[in-house]
Amino acid sequence: MMYSGYKLALFSGASETELEENIDQLRLSCGDPERFEKERNEYNSSDRFRSFAVYENAEDLMRLTAPENRDALNISNDKKYADDTVFLFPGSGIHQKKMLTILSGVSPFFMNRLQQLDEICSEIYDVRLLDEDNEDELADQLRVLASEIAIAEHWERLGCCADHVIGHSMGEYAAAVFSGIISEKSAFFLLKERCLAMCHNDDHCMAAAESSAQKIMSLSSAAGLNTSISAYNAPEIVTVCGTNPDMQILAGVCKNQGIRFSLINGSRGGHYEGLRSCAEEFLQKSRQIKFSKPRKNFISTLDPDGIRYTPDTPEYWYAHIFRPVMFSQAVSKLPVKDIGRVIDAGVSPVLINMVMKTLGNINASWIPTVRSSRNYGRHMLHSAGCAFNSGINISIDKLNCNII
Repeated sequence: MMYSGYKLALFSGASETELEENIDQLRLSCGDPERFEKERNEYNSSDRFRSFAVYENAEDLMRLTAPENRDALNISNDKKYADDTVFLFPGSGIHQKKMLTILSGVSPFFMNRLQQLDEICSEIYDVRLLDEDNEDELADQLRVLASEIAIAEHWERLGCCADHVIGHSMGEYAAAVFSGIISEKSAFFLLKERCLAMCHNDDHCMAAAESSAQKIMSLSSAAGLNTSISAYNAPEIVTVCGTNPDMQILAGVCKNQGIRFSLINGSRGGHYEGLRSCAEEFLQKSRQIKFSKPRKNFISTLDPDGIRYTPDTPEYWYAHIFRPVMFSQAVSKLPVKDIGRVIDAGVSPVLINMVMKTLGNINASWIPTVRSSRNYGRHMLHSAGCAFNSGINISIDKLNCNII
């Protein structure tokens, strides 16, 4: 017997009282209240609400855990999903105030893991990650890195393992740790040196433009401006870099053309050729690091075709500083027919829309770990439910997120 509708009961309410009311209504309408209550108690002795929200009944649990019956589960969820999972790792622009403090409160796992990462990072930089009253640009980038490492590990603890990983700009450092290319300590070290290498005195800034790279560069050239594309985010979304005066002129040109053009960093440029000389010292320091071959399908946003650079070399991370982010091109390398779910491993799902625009309408589940609000725990519970509906066997004993 199927009791449709209560699979995500947990994620539709903020309190146990609301959940109890929701479940009571479902029990009365399911047609077999006694069996409903019996199964609810059998499978939820430790936490009736969370596990009840994920597993419907004994039949579902059997289907979920038997590989030969995977199609039956997909049919019961009213949609056929492919098996591959993609993890996306955003750049430093997703930083939020007190983000690690909030994340630490989600579950004991996050508290313990972030404390471990804080200790590791303390050997690299003197501002503690968890001392979020003490902010600076470098510390905030290190905090984003720590958050994405922990979130990706959280997903794998739940039973949702990545087949493909793609990082955007600084997000490639988290993807590299997660893929086994570098250790956490090496990532903190390289990211610190990267930030220091980019502390230049020229007057560059970056902006997002909703147009093609060809169109933006054509307009820039016609106006006699010296700008470049720092990131190819989607077919009609690019990041542009240039000096402040040139970018102000380009903003006016785009406005006249009806092109949306918005400043995203008014004091610092990134991923442009002018940083090559700044990266030389970084290259020498990066040679101290031990690199390994990736354990996951790490799709490079520096060289998606893997012709010139591979991420297990110092030269990759050197070029990563001054070459553009080829995010849309990297996404295009995904085996589209095999993708069952795309998960954003940041505290703000900025990359999912870019992937959607690049791949179009594919038969996949799009899952942000955290949405727009600060209630990380509630959103993580909802995202776990979405992963279940896409065919993932969520590990209930590890799904212990607090609803704040």
